[in-house]
Amino acid sequence: MSSNYMTIVYTRFIPGKNFKGSQIAAFTFSGKKVVVDKNHALSSEANHLLAAQEWLKKNVQDAPYLTLAGHGDTPSGAGYAFIFKSKFED
Repeated sequence: MSSNYMTIVYTRFIPGKNFKGSQIAAFTFSGKKVVVDKNHALSSEANHLLAAQEWLKKNVQDAPYLTLAGHGDTPSGAGYAFIFKSKFED
């Protein structure tokens, strides 16, 4: 892995419908997306982080070597942006 790898994963809340519960979508601007069911036992922020981590597991080969560097609300207020970087970065 490159020693300076960094990626940003965005999330957004998807409200439930008649037959389907609420979900969280995690995506990047590359177009890859992962959707996970909302776990009502977790906080909103924890659900969004879980979705972002699932995105990493499915799309980044070196996901175990990444750590959360920071996060914040998106300007729309519909989700979060999570910044992951190499664990071994200076």
